Amino acid sequence: MLRWLRRGLRVVTGQCHDGNDAVEAPDEVARRPGANRGSPQLPKAHLFLLSRFLHPRDARYFDGDANWRAVLGEPPERVVRRFVKEGLLEPASLAECLEAKLTVDELKRLLRSHGLPVSGRKPELARRLADGAPDAARQAVVGSEMLRCTDAGRVLAEEYLVAEQRRRRQAEEESLQALKERRFRDAVRSVAEYEREQVFPRGIGLEWDRIDLDAWDATLRRIFTCRPSILAGVTKDRL
Repeated sequence: MLRWLRRGLRVVTGQCHDGNDAVEAPDEVARRPGANRGSPQLPKAHLFLLSRFLHPRDARYFDGDANWRAVLGEPPERVVRRFVKEGLLEPASLAECLEAKLTVDELKRLLRSHGLPVSGRKPELARRLADGAPDAARQAVVGSEMLRCTDAGRVLAEEYLVAEQRRRRQAEEESLQALKERRFRDAVRSVAEYEREQVFPRGIGLEWDRIDLDAWDATLRRIFTCRPSILAGVTKDRL
């Protein structure tokens, strides 16, 4: 909350632009073939988990995670297996596994040992090793089970992220406008409502459904009305 409200203060005092730096949600996802057509309706926490596989990730990465189990209402490993069964996740390619599991130095060492070039970026190195020395490549990632989103899974995950991006931008704009109009309670309420909707709300120790509006209102009023002694000689038009 503090980060959002600090940004609002900077905008109000002219230290940054008014909301123009908000990230725009890409329309390409909405226009993609298959978007919003026959998509399974997944709970928010499940969509968030699915989005963690937009890039290849070990299938066992979330196993036993108590925080994920709490928000999912079931073990995350069970959800991952179901995603695979439903065609939302699939095994990553050998090159993708290499890129995810090995460092650049490890890839180059393996390439040199097989007389292969070591120039290029990491994805190129991984593809070259997978194509030029597939047996060594498979041995390098033996025991790992890397998964990624299928096309259908990617559409769902990206739609979820775009919707979350829009919701965040809406909350930021609402809180900023409230700060400009000195409606401090409304500013805090907008942030709190947004955080309550999140799978993993931010703020250690903050209970977003029990925010003390009176305390936050008093704090923000002091910030907006008091001038630090170090700025005592600075005219208002220079602040």
